Amino acid sequence: MTRGESNIRVRHGSPTDLQEVVRIENSCFQDPWSPSALAGELVADNLRLPLVAQAGDCLCGYLMAWRFVDQLHLLNLAVAPECRRRGIARSLLLAAVGLVVAGGLTEATLEVRRSNQGALGFYRKLG
Repeated sequence: MTRGESNIRVRHGSPTDLQEVVRIENSCFQDPWSPSALAGELVADNLRLPLVAQAGDCLCGYLMAWRFVDQLHLLNLAVAPECRRRGIARSLLLAAVGLVVAGGLTEATLEVRRSNQGALGFYRKLG
């Protein structure tokens, strides 16, 4: 992984991750998604691509995205506050892109609040 985070493992998310995903969501956002909305996104199918980052037994971040024919649309990306600045968000995003490139990915899209300067800087840095 990046920045010496060899103990971080990115894997497909599942409904069993819901409790930890809700914990991270609530710690990261003022207007968090509901547990039921998060549960719906944790069911991988032809549209949904849920990924989680894990350090040992601890879930430290997640990414929710949708796959379209040649596009990846990022819905939500969060890293637990105590785990930030260790390359986890970058690892999640690169893993998502890597999974869909083989399927003909030509574009990745997302929405970010203009006030979220940290996220804007992160996404600009990754192009």
